Amino acid sequence: MYDINFGFPLLSESAHLKFAVKKTYPWDDNAKKGIDEWMNFHPPMPDFQEQDYTHIPLTDEEGWATVELENPKLKLGLRLSFDQTTLPYLAQWKMMREGLYVLAMQPMNCNVWGGRAEARNQNALPYLKAGESRKYEIVFDVLEYP
Repeated sequence: MYDINFGFPLLSESAHLKFAVKKTYPWDDNAKKGIDEWMNFHPPMPDFQEQDYTHIPLTDEEGWATVELENPKLKLGLRLSFDQTTLPYLAQWKMMREGLYVLAMQPMNCNVWGGRAEARNQNALPYLKAGESRKYEIVFDVLEYP
């Protein structure tokens, strides 16, 4: 898992996420309540409870997924692109609480539902054999809008 965090001022009620998904899974009942708004953000709230999602993004013809955090008010954004053949999942941690206002986007090589022990029990953790290697690639682009 690569943990990429965004905060104020790029993250604000003017910001939104842009990317196409095959499927989105809420982690718990609280996230289910916000499932239709996972891509939108709110001003900081005193009692906001975190909302966590796992996304399976759609890819381009070369197998790359692209996620954009866009803030039209600032005319700025940030694009994450990653090879979905090695990072097939994207976790999202949305925290809109006062004093802890952050968005985490986390490309992952396996689904971590239930934690690492559960992923191990499900034989979902990828392992490298002796002498084997794997390349993970994430590209960051700063976006400017007219």
